[in-house]
Amino acid sequence: MAKNKNLIYIAISLIVFIVLAFLYSSPVFSGKQLFQHDIVQYRGGAKELLDYRATNGKETYWSDSMFGGMPTYQMGSRFEGDIIKKIDGYLNFLPRPVNYLFLLFSGFFLLGMVAVRNWKYALLGATFFGLSTYFYIIIAAGHNGKVNTIEYFAPLLAGILLVYIRKKYIWGFIVTTLFMGLQVAANHPQMTYYLFIALGFLFLSELIRVIQKKTELKHFLISSGIIAASCLIGVGMNSQRIMANSEYVKETVRGKQILTNDSHTSGKSGMDKESMLMWSYGKLETLNLFIPRLMGGGSQEPEGKEMMNRVQELVQENVSSQAEMDRISKGFSGVTYWGDQPGTSGPAYQGAIVCFLAVLGFFFAWKKYRYWILGASILTILLAWGSNFMPLSDFFIDFVPFYNKFRAPSSILVVVELLFPLIAIVGLYRFYTDEKLSETYKKNTLIGVSSVTLISIIILIIFPKEGVNIIIGLLVLLLIYLIYKRKVNKQLSKEAKGISSLNIISLFILILILQILKNDLSLEFSTASERQYFPPFLLDYLSDERFKMFKIDAIKAFIYVGIAATVLFLSLKQKLNQNIALIVIGVVSLFDLWTVNKRYLNDENYVDKIFAENPFQTESSELLVEKVQGNPNLESILSTVNINKTLETIAEKDKKHYRIYNQTLGVTSETNTSYFKASIGGYHAVKLRRYDDLLNEYISNIDSVKTPKILNLLNAKYMVFGGPDQPQVVPNPNANGNAWFVSDVKFVDSPNEEIKVIGEIDNKKTAVVAASDKNYFNGKQLQADSAAVINLTKYEPNELEFKSQSKTPQLAVFSEIYYPHGWKVFVDEKEVPYIKADYLLRAVHVPAGNHNIRMVFEPEVIEKGRWISLISFGLFIALSAFGIFWMNKKRKEKILAEQKA
Repeated sequence: MAKNKNLIYIAISLIVFIVLAFLYSSPVFSGKQLFQHDIVQYRGGAKELLDYRATNGKETYWSDSMFGGMPTYQMGSRFEGDIIKKIDGYLNFLPRPVNYLFLLFSGFFLLGMVAVRNWKYALLGATFFGLSTYFYIIIAAGHNGKVNTIEYFAPLLAGILLVYIRKKYIWGFIVTTLFMGLQVAANHPQMTYYLFIALGFLFLSELIRVIQKKTELKHFLISSGIIAASCLIGVGMNSQRIMANSEYVKETVRGKQILTNDSHTSGKSGMDKESMLMWSYGKLETLNLFIPRLMGGGSQEPEGKEMMNRVQELVQENVSSQAEMDRISKGFSGVTYWGDQPGTSGPAYQGAIVCFLAVLGFFFAWKKYRYWILGASILTILLAWGSNFMPLSDFFIDFVPFYNKFRAPSSILVVVELLFPLIAIVGLYRFYTDEKLSETYKKNTLIGVSSVTLISIIILIIFPKEGVNIIIGLLVLLLIYLIYKRKVNKQLSKEAKGISSLNIISLFILILILQILKNDLSLEFSTASERQYFPPFLLDYLSDERFKMFKIDAIKAFIYVGIAATVLFLSLKQKLNQNIALIVIGVVSLFDLWTVNKRYLNDENYVDKIFAENPFQTESSELLVEKVQGNPNLESILSTVNINKTLETIAEKDKKHYRIYNQTLGVTSETNTSYFKASIGGYHAVKLRRYDDLLNEYISNIDSVKTPKILNLLNAKYMVFGGPDQPQVVPNPNANGNAWFVSDVKFVDSPNEEIKVIGEIDNKKTAVVAASDKNYFNGKQLQADSAAVINLTKYEPNELEFKSQSKTPQLAVFSEIYYPHGWKVFVDEKEVPYIKADYLLRAVHVPAGNHNIRMVFEPEVIEKGRWISLISFGLFIALSAFGIFWMNKKRKEKILAEQKA
């Protein structure tokens, strides 16, 4: 009966999650869709892939739409036999973003049920986690792969805890394997990597418990083996995706450096440190977890527009010279955000109540949770500091495998956003249910933590610049008090004494860290560049406005924590029912997070379906103008109508295969061009390394002589200049075309020389080839023929055909990007080897005469990976079925034995 009742509560909880998700995303009821910047860019960049899929009913794993051509593995390609991805699709059955919110809630609910086995606390924790502000910020931006991956954080951890903590080996295997597979299928390796850094602490914790003989060695070995097998099978289900991306990433900006220059060394793997650490969280900025607008919130807060208008008025009233205006421009980055990052969409706010309960959780939770969560939280916070804590960042970049493949270390705070709600509900559950914790200990800890938290908020409000020093002094006094209490209080239980020791050590470490960092922990409400360049009237105005924003949120945090502390104290004294206390905490926390999240993901992020699915409009209309006036997110659609029309006109008039160089929107920050035709530029975080080198050398730094040669090499038949409102099309008659013959080859000894020379030579007559490819020409003659021709006769993104005619043998150079995996070249249907020429193009020796040349992209990893994926999924099903059968058999045997007894 109790089991059925529990199932009813679980079902009700799931309904609550659906209701909350729909209420937050209410515009979906009217058929509107999210307008997400990165998804708009995806629609442009993936247009050729999507068109090919729709026309041919199959997939292309290469597209020429962006950056001269690249694999589609990171552009939304599908894999045949990808069963785990289909399961992911079924789980995400609700409209976006309702699907994301529902899975965030329900995934953590599963984790809560595993950790505390009580639906009330699991429900509370689900709202703590599912309403974390960072998730709403990345949904608004269109980081769908990232949030899709984070959805499966909690259930994956739940499966691992089922094995390690609950000793439910079979169910733990099933849950861990399934959600490991789904985690990888979501295709955001960076988030998965960060999660496993935290899981490493769990493994160490369990290992230490074995050494301390608190856990049996046999259980630890069995558990670790099951989890390892689960992870391997989960990864195996995604073999196509992993093998293809593993092959691809080696050739990208995440792989080895090719050139040697001031910022990096040839052969060194990963990105340069400056790129990796650009988005590093400030040390003080970490408190955004507790007070959202401690440092102004995001770069574009709701108050920002009014503040910007006032700034313009002040400048007009007080600035009289161009020199002073130029000086202000040097220091200006934004009106609201004043943190250490170049800019941000918003804070990684966890919730005042959640952070408060998490701190209490470190005092109240079981040791099997407390230590590993504390260690993982501290490390990930320190890593989030990135360039602001270089000793640790340098160590991880240089010595920890794969860490240097990822950028924006601030995003590692997703680990904290998972672990804080977990330790909060575990601590809260034990606060109410575990009799081993004495009432005296609970009361003293609650009063101590509440007092320190509330007094610290007041100090920061009253003394923002000196507040940290005052708080350090307060913590020193608390440390002395705890040591005194430790010595004189003989009535504490054994468990409480152990916790007291931890409290003293932790507090001492906290004081030491704050003392070391105190010079970096002052609330100035302005950046260093603003203090250097801004005149007093402007600096004072911005500082005052930012302080007001901080003060409002700090007061709110004070109120929320005060309410939570009060209801906990009253319930401890049995003056308030426990269920009422949980409801109050849940409602206040929900209100807090809901209202903050609405600053970053709200009704303005939704647009009519036609604009969400067709963001590259080519005609302005009264309807479009009307919609834009009511929704600022549509301004980008209206502002690019003219350039889109221009690109569409080019594509319709000239249907041949070529590329467009579009300078009007930023070569590497738009996919409008890719939507209509192949582009020299694009928008993608994982570009091919050689192409990125070329962009940095010749496109980012324009040279009036060399850059046109590179554009000719890339078959840029049309160039677009000017602005989006009045674009100017300039045909390029000097473009090399799709392919050309050369009879002169210049060998170079290094990649640096290779990329330099291609900007100097006449690349229509001479090809630059690495000296390492000299052997390719053994037995192959090259002789000029001015009448020779080679023309493209068929174009598909993954298959090209050419016809050539030459009286002499020559080297054919193709304006197609060199990629050493998957491309095959056939001359008269006989496969022949090809080489890299001109740093990043394909080239093949063609004998004299008339020939058909065909290039086809058939990556072997796709077929190999498909079989491994299918075998892995079959193994998962077989082992799961056997496990359930065995479990049922044992249960029946136990029942029979009890009946006989």
